[in-house]
Amino acid sequence: MRVGFISGWGSDEQFSLPFMKAFSDLAVSDGGVESVEMQYFPWVDVLHTIKANDTAALSQMFRDVDILMGWSLGGLLALHTPVKNVVLVSSFVKYIKEDGAVGVDASALGTMMMGLRISKKAVAKGFAKLGFDHDSHDSHGSHGANWQDNFIRSCMELNVNHLYDGLDFLRTADARGMLADRGILIIHGDNDRVAPFEMAVYTESIAKGSATKCKICAVENGGHNLLPQHELIFNEVSSFYGLK
Repeated sequence: MRVGFISGWGSDEQFSLPFMKAFSDLAVSDGGVESVEMQYFPWVDVLHTIKANDTAALSQMFRDVDILMGWSLGGLLALHTPVKNVVLVSSFVKYIKEDGAVGVDASALGTMMMGLRISKKAVAKGFAKLGFDHDSHDSHGSHGANWQDNFIRSCMELNVNHLYDGLDFLRTADARGMLADRGILIIHGDNDRVAPFEMAVYTESIAKGSATKCKICAVENGGHNLLPQHELIFNEVSSFYGLK
């Protein structure tokens, strides 16, 4: 079984590796599920393929993926792919609060988009402070990731236009009509300051009407970055999708 992972806005493969390595290790050690493989998908590549409306390329990109997991923006992107089994980690069907959706005010994204043109580092630090306040260091395993510093490094290495495009997608994307005939597992912290927990509840309420199956897992005192809690995520995914 192949499990794909789409990273969130501002992150890259190096940032995601501690989580992916921990998830893979758990797949082997917990019940001997040696056939589970993790595959990384850069959010920038997925975003640009979706924006180009290249359905053939999108199908080819995810042709061997059985379960697609996305963190934050990555989850919203995952819902725009043809993969039927999706895991939303700190994610949502729509980020901006409009058209009856539960979300955040568009002005917050607007400020970040303008800020990118002035100081990419200031925007990266501001987001890291908001999204990684609970999870700066990985205390849940031996991988020792400093998530906040790794995120800032990742942001600084990404093209500013790509970062801008990611925020613009968050501002406009709406996946509320993309939930039919899918399995959808939602894992969300109840203390998320980037995507408030109410957004997960809203996503679940819509998914229940059209998805083949849906479950929400509320992570007590969890912030936006749940990736250090790789064991919890593995157990939820394993239970929901029968990895063992």
